[in-house]
Amino acid sequence: MPVQPEDTHSATTELSGFAFSALSSMYASISGEYDLEILDHTSERFAVKTDYGTYTLEPLGSGTRVAVSAESAVNLHVLKDGFVLAISHVSTEVAEAVRWSDTTQEGSLPPNFQFGELLEITQVCRTFKRLRLAVPDLKAFNDEALHFRILRPPETDAPIDWPRLKKNGSVAWPKGDAKLHMPVYTARHVHHAQGLLDIDIFEHEGGQITEWLRRAKKGEQVAVMGPGGGSIPQADRVHLFGDETAFPAIARILEACEDQIEGSVHLLGTSTEVDYPMSPPKRFDVMTYTAEEEARFCNRALDCSAKADGAFIWFAAEKALAQEVRACLKARKAAAGTYYAVSYWEKDPAVSA
Repeated sequence: MPVQPEDTHSATTELSGFAFSALSSMYASISGEYDLEILDHTSERFAVKTDYGTYTLEPLGSGTRVAVSAESAVNLHVLKDGFVLAISHVSTEVAEAVRWSDTTQEGSLPPNFQFGELLEITQVCRTFKRLRLAVPDLKAFNDEALHFRILRPPETDAPIDWPRLKKNGSVAWPKGDAKLHMPVYTARHVHHAQGLLDIDIFEHEGGQITEWLRRAKKGEQVAVMGPGGGSIPQADRVHLFGDETAFPAIARILEACEDQIEGSVHLLGTSTEVDYPMSPPKRFDVMTYTAEEEARFCNRALDCSAKADGAFIWFAAEKALAQEVRACLKARKAAAGTYYAVSYWEKDPAVSA
């Protein structure tokens, strides 16, 4: 039986150069890789639900009709952009030819891009600074979208080149000397009524954002893009694992946990003395690990997953650690929707946040 989306924003496109069987197989593979919920998978229809909305594919002659639907214009844009990106890995020609049924204003800023004003910088603890931004539109910043990007242009006197929409609905990103630095952060506090957004940033030597904070001034314009990715786990028992870059996300998740929820918090840092402010509910245990204990940290996540208690495993750390844990969970055939394992950074001197 066809699944009717409840979303209020939608768009369609027709691909004459991509057969339904090939495209549905590609999206079935993507769905498996990212543990997405497949709503329909037949010879006449494929539908998959993502954090942003729904993709629906149907055969159209020798090609495919593609429909995307979402609860907001911002999420609809993310779906369209993601679809074009996925197609471009197979055929750049087909990807460039995509045209959506709704209007795309070529050359305009993406719908999920906006400028905020820096109001305040405070020292939260020994290794974290908090930025408070005044942001025009925070409607999409909710518990289903914890993360967003800060966009920093290169240090140059040349005019800043911001991302712009293309005819196919995707985003054209500045390249070369104009390339932007775009680290991902957690929306630590969202004050909707006041239009304020708090971001806690882990300070580390060599980090581009850390260096910028040392000279940032009140009233400065800050480009942000999002939100997207990550949500508050919905389970009666939750085990949270994260290194210092994930402390703000863990703190926000803990604040959203109701008193009856049980679980544990596992913090990986430079020492066992963690001074970042977070308030675990009374039914949560807290454990700390030093950098030399990465293996024990990862193994503990797998141990928690192995228990048949219906717990949700949340894991965010360096890329290699997250990939290791995720691969082990998949190998153990952990059920989709019972874990979240993502990388927050990568050990690469050329990629510093």
